[in-house]
Amino acid sequence: MTDKNEQNEKFMRLLTQNTSKICEGDYSVSKEIEKFTNENEYPETIAHLAESFSMMAVKLEAREYNLELNLEELKGKNQKLHEESRTRSDFGYLAIAVIVLLSLYSIILISMHSLLPFEISPSTGHVISLVLQVIFIVIVIAGLKRMKMPLREFGLNFNNIKLALGQSIGFSAIIMIITLGIKYYLVNYSNVFEPGEPLLNFTHIDSVFYTYLIIAPMQEFLARGVIQTTLVRGFSGAYNIFWAILLTSMIHGNFHIHESVSLGIISILMGIAWGYMFYRHKTIIGVSISHFLLGNWVVVLGLWDFILNY
Repeated sequence: MTDKNEQNEKFMRLLTQNTSKICEGDYSVSKEIEKFTNENEYPETIAHLAESFSMMAVKLEAREYNLELNLEELKGKNQKLHEESRTRSDFGYLAIAVIVLLSLYSIILISMHSLLPFEISPSTGHVISLVLQVIFIVIVIAGLKRMKMPLREFGLNFNNIKLALGQSIGFSAIIMIITLGIKYYLVNYSNVFEPGEPLLNFTHIDSVFYTYLIIAPMQEFLARGVIQTTLVRGFSGAYNIFWAILLTSMIHGNFHIHESVSLGIISILMGIAWGYMFYRHKTIIGVSISHFLLGNWVVVLGLWDFILNY
């Protein structure tokens, strides 16, 4: 009987030692415990106890493994949230900088016409406007480079190029037909134009036509590429796209309102359409072509002065 008790005590000590190692996180001793589950070699009580400890070790190991997985997942989510927070902050600063630049643009142009003691010709004003836009573009691109933001994320890419070209040209064609109808009505049923005024007058094309090849893409890069992209990233909620497009269009309208209120309103409406197309295509190529076509089409129709004066 004494020998049996001593043997049981020996088995218990071994089980206790291995169980302590499991509690310390060493699950490699589980196989040692499994040896005691053989009732043919060990007493029934020891075998049942070893089986219980073995099951406990398996459950503990599985639970610890799940905890490690959950911890890694939480670390990944925390890193993602940190990156998103940093990106949103960068985009916020970018949006503020661009809006300040656009405000300065409008203030400078308005001040030139109202404060200078001499009259600035339209061609000179156009050149000054172009120079200011180039300077602002350089400042914005330098800021993007400094923040290590790739320019392709702001529309300088060839994403969906066929779809973008097809839809922008199709949209432009519809607007061109509508404005042609408006010109026909104004010539024949109003006093805005002299009787017999041609619907299309290509003599209105001047150097502005060619500089618009540069102006249209620059304005679309600033408005749709930078501002709209920034606002989409900064806004949250189900309607973030809608509000980003609308606010960008309002800013785009303010960009032109120093010319006339009518031009500002038209710019807002066109900005909404171009903003939606940019949202779909993620490139400024299509909207820049549409901007160029429609801007010069208004000039060919002879409606530019009409828009500025009404």
